[in-house]
This record gives sequence, structure tokens and C-alpha cells, in this order.
Amino acid sequence: MAAGESYLKRFHRMLSVLLSVFLARPFLPVILISALLLHLGSLDGGHNWGDDFASYIRQAECIVQGSWEPFLSQNRFTIEQSDIVPGPLAYPWGYPLLLAGVILLAGQERTIRLICPDYAVQEYKFFFCVAA
Repeated sequence: MAAGESYLKRFHRMLSVLLSVFLARPFLPVILISALLLHLGSLDGGHNWGDDFASYIRQAECIVQGSWEPFLSQNRFTIEQSDIVPGPLAYPWGYPLLLAGVILLAGQERTIRLICPDYAVQEYKFFFCVAA
């Protein structure tokens, strides 16, 4: 029960910070909504997104949990044991930071369905249309 309360406290803190940012910069919500509409309008189920999504999700989970050492050690092992380097040790943390908010709100399973368009493009569009 205490873990659930800490997530609620974190979520409440995150919402209060976002609200203060939006109130201080009234143009920011307009830009974000415009970017979201542009993004939703450009989704294409035939685009190959590659295999980076797993690392992005793992990095976002590390942000939510507050510890990224396990991810870095596991990913370092994977990279060092591969014949061909599959990618960097960790991708830039901006996109995983955005995904961390989605994981807090929607959970891991829905997040996976959201960022894998070959899996469920229509559900992705529906989720954001309902949320908006």
C-alpha cells in the first residue's frame, strides 16, 4: 500500500509542476496540442520503427522506479556480448522521460501497445482521442 501511495504522491507532484509550467507559459498547451495533432495525423502502420522501443521502455521504467543501474548493467552486458553493436549503452533520456509519465498513467502493457504502431495503431489513436 505504501508503494501505491508514493506513486500517487509522485503523480500529484508531477501534475502540480506541469500546472505551474502551463500557467506561467499559456502558449505551451497550444504548442503541445498542435504537436499531438500533427503526430496523430502522421501515424502510419506501415513504417518500420526498428527495435529501439524496448530500450526506451526499459529506460522509462528505470525513471519511474528511480534506479537505472540494473538497466545499464544488463544493457552493457548485451552490447559487450554481441558480435555487432546493436546500439548505444543508453539512448538519450528525453523520450524515456516522456514515456515515464505514460507508464505512470497507463501502465507498462498499454505503453508497449502505444509505442509499437505495428501492434495497435488504432488503439493508440483512440487512447489519445479519448484522453484529449
